[in-house]
Amino acid sequence: MIHTPPNVLTIQLKRYVGGAVGYKLNRHLNFSLQLDLRPFVTEVNELPVMYKLYAVLVHYGTTTTSGHYYCFVLAPSGRWYKMNDAMVCSLSSLYVT
Repeated sequence: MIHTPPNVLTIQLKRYVGGAVGYKLNRHLNFSLQLDLRPFVTEVNELPVMYKLYAVLVHYGTTTTSGHYYCFVLAPSGRWYKMNDAMVCSLSSLYVT
């Protein structure tokens, strides 16, 4: 349970098994663009409990010791962008593969 929800919520999903030289779990994850923490908060007052997704960090690779990171970010305009080193691509919707 969460007593006081944060202003900004960061969630990290562990996608590796086997320690420092383990391997990556390659199972697809579906997630919503919004998260309601109300069921997990002990006291719901005027505190924020609804969170909107605005960034996703992705690891491309098979092990904990190799791979590449890139991200998807939501611009103030409401458009999603894929950012991969010096390349930025506009997306019609967020679909992370």
